[in-house]
Amino acid sequence: MRSPEFQSKQLDVIQEPVSSLPDYGRVPIAFEIHSVFDVSRAGGDEPDFVLTERAVAEHRIKDYDAIAGEDPATWRARFDLSNWT
Repeated sequence: MRSPEFQSKQLDVIQEPVSSLPDYGRVPIAFEIHSVFDVSRAGGDEPDFVLTERAVAEHRIKDYDAIAGEDPATWRARFDLSNWT
């Protein structure tokens, strides 16, 4: 028997016009950084990698939409959206 997190769920997909992109810009995407992962080789013959979490000295907030010209409302002028779904 499958555990509850693997049960099927219904997903409704709707198509919206490009004019809806500014609405997506109102969804906050900011996040606070408390730690980072260092990447190192695992050793041996396989090209495996090990991630080691490390706390950062100063917590930071990342918010890419706060950068001028990066919010979804500007995408139409920057990208060819004709095949975006």
